[in-house]
Amino acid sequence: MRRNPIIPRLILVFPCMMMILMPWAANLEIKYNNLAVVDLDHSALSRRLVEKVASTDYFNLVESAPDYGRALESVERGEADVILEIPRDFAKSLGTGHPVELQISANSINGTKGGLGSSYLSTVVNDFVNQELGGTGMARLSVLNLYNPHLNYKVFMVPALLIMMLTLLCGFLPALNIVSEKEVGTIEQCSSWLNWCLTGLWGWWSCPSAWCCPPCSTALCRQAVCG
Repeated sequence: MRRNPIIPRLILVFPCMMMILMPWAANLEIKYNNLAVVDLDHSALSRRLVEKVASTDYFNLVESAPDYGRALESVERGEADVILEIPRDFAKSLGTGHPVELQISANSINGTKGGLGSSYLSTVVNDFVNQELGGTGMARLSVLNLYNPHLNYKVFMVPALLIMMLTLLCGFLPALNIVSEKEVGTIEQCSSWLNWCLTGLWGWWSCPSAWCCPPCSTALCRQAVCG
């Protein structure tokens, strides 16, 4: 610590800044989810439902689509996060006491945002139904996972693990290699920076190619020594 006076200051300042600033900046509440509405009923009751959802701080109404396909295109373009589809005869079925199925589709590429957005929207719809029925109604939520219906994450975890291994093999390990060669003194023996990159880093950067061609893995992953 005497050789580097910055370290004691970081030990004191960094935890204090984290404890003071992070509670104000970090939270799990997600506001202003972009909402696309598909109103197939076009009744006064469906319009009041849309107005109730749009009046909250959790949703920002970005599109009133004529059908579900048009709303799904907005999700694919990144313009909408959640889709609320109001079926035909919504007001008639709710007034006569028949069950009504409202479809809520959430983009779960960001799992946290998609889950919280669908949960917020379900709560708003439930409150609206209870208000219209005088507190006698209760919305029932049924979840359907389209892209992973059986919740089997083994196959879906492969791309994430692949990115982690690429980051490790092509980022961290070359950095450690640079430090070790700097300490040993072999890095100064390279005639040029291009020569050192081709000989010292080519083995690490070509490891992903070795996975596509296993017989070449030994030749590609061999570390060359400058000299």
